[in-house]
Amino acid sequence: MLKTVAAGFGIALVAACTHVAPAPFGYLTTHGQQRVWIVRADNDSVVEVHSPRALNDTLMGFVDGHYAEFGRRNIKQLRARQTAPVRTAILLAGVTGAGVVAYTQIFTSGNGAGIPSGYGECGCDFDDVCC
Repeated sequence: MLKTVAAGFGIALVAACTHVAPAPFGYLTTHGQQRVWIVRADNDSVVEVHSPRALNDTLMGFVDGHYAEFGRRNIKQLRARQTAPVRTAILLAGVTGAGVVAYTQIFTSGNGAGIPSGYGECGCDFDDVCC
């Protein structure tokens, strides 16, 4: 159960930490990317490019497993995965707040000993048959 919760949190954290957004052409030289998306200038089609590399004014990479080159003037827009610090901060704040609420509900309700309310209220010992 704990592994499932941790895996779900990890997936949510990764999804919140990045997003795909327009990027300048030089972004590829400073940030290593596994894939980028380009909008072609001639027909507005979107092409997914794997292992992209930028050299001068040419984008090189693999499209559907085949090597391809695109000149800068043939690219209307370049989109790449980028960090999203605001969404990450919101996610962490939400998880922290939920943890605080869960902690206070579990450990401050009932008799204050970490036992939920409703246990031990019928006035019996553990040896007796209770309510």
